[in-house]
Amino acid sequence: MSGPTDTKRFWLTTPVEMRGPYYLQLSEQIRRAIANGELTPGQPLPSERELADILQTSRTTIRKALGILVAEDLLDQRH
Repeated sequence: MSGPTDTKRFWLTTPVEMRGPYYLQLSEQIRRAIANGELTPGQPLPSERELADILQTSRTTIRKALGILVAEDLLDQRH
């Protein structure tokens, strides 16, 4: 059974057809979710740890992907 949280995280499972390091693929996936309106301004992302668990990757990979988007002013980083 899917709830609202599952729907909001659909962008996590949307495949990105590109090659290269996973952190670049992930940053592109998030970039597309922002452009398509799947992620809206002010909508919080799951924590780095949650993203790493969901995507079965390291927090370092998540941090690199998010860092790219912060540098592009597509995400705000809050602690």
